[in-house]
Amino acid sequence: MPKLDSAPITKDDLLLYLNTADDFQFEIDVFRSCMEKDRTAEHGGTYQDPLTGKDRQFDIRMKFTQGSSILRLAVECKNLKKHYPLLVSRIPRRREEAYHHAVRTGKENCWSYRFPPAHTMYRKNELVGKSTTQVGKTATKDKELTASDSEVFDKWSQALASSFDLVSDAGTSLNEFENTCLTTVIIPVLVVSDGTLWAIDYSANGQIADEPKQVDECTIFVGKKYAFGKTHSFMEHQISHLHVYTKKGFDAFLEHIRSDDSWEDVFPLHTIT
Repeated sequence: MPKLDSAPITKDDLLLYLNTADDFQFEIDVFRSCMEKDRTAEHGGTYQDPLTGKDRQFDIRMKFTQGSSILRLAVECKNLKKHYPLLVSRIPRRREEAYHHAVRTGKENCWSYRFPPAHTMYRKNELVGKSTTQVGKTATKDKELTASDSEVFDKWSQALASSFDLVSDAGTSLNEFENTCLTTVIIPVLVVSDGTLWAIDYSANGQIADEPKQVDECTIFVGKKYAFGKTHSFMEHQISHLHVYTKKGFDAFLEHIRSDDSWEDVFPLHTIT
């Protein structure tokens, strides 16, 4: 933490902060968009991290249901500034990275289900993020470039932790309906300010394929494995990707996710019956 000025903070200082750098206001704006699509969206709740046992707080959680299919979103928000944007380095997705998992819950048991390669929402050779960093210039005379991934990494780590809590909840809550198998997909999401998400694309052999460009959405491969369960029964589940959106991109996602085509990308009908 930088050394602080000893002068007391004034009301004008606080108003300046709230109008220009307040993460909470951005979080509220994102939550308002969520509530327009899902009145049951949760904001600012506390959960126990299944890995560390420590109490943590999530930004937003959403739940969409169609029939026996459930989509859960673990959303974290970061009010980035255009002078310190997020740069995602992307390469074509490899075959072994083209997958996603669901938790399937029956009346008496549950298991992790891996969608077949031909039906996963993450296609081979599509561009996928492998590295993230924020890039800015120093306030010195030379205006040297500086970069760090610590702030954003902390946020998307929180999205993964919140996702694991949702996975654990889905896997330990048995289905109360007879003759029905519920299929739950959990996706971690990071939402950043408009105009602060950039991508640089590489070919499979590591050569820059295009100039950096602003985007409104991208995915990042994480391949995170979790094991959970009770004393005599453990299940391994994987979260394959983190979704990153600008506020504009996230609004578009919420607008279209319930459409038949978008829903079937997540839940191919013939694979979950």
